[in-house]
Amino acid sequence: MKKEIYDVPDMHCIGCQMGVQRLLKRTDGVSKVDIMFGENRLAITYDESRVDQDRIIDVVKRFGYTAVPNSET
Repeated sequence: MKKEIYDVPDMHCIGCQMGVQRLLKRTDGVSKVDIMFGENRLAITYDESRVDQDRIIDVVKRFGYTAVPNSET
């Protein structure tokens, strides 16, 4: 399992944050998603053999936002 933090700078609404969280949780291989409200970040734990960083970024993009891996992780 791998844990990463992503910045999602264009995600400001709590409703949208919850929507992104729900969509990611339904993604095969994702085991945990935590939204950091007010920081425009999300922490995600996933199985690298079933999902990769590109897929995570694509799922967030489908919801209309940009996810950028946080360089602090």
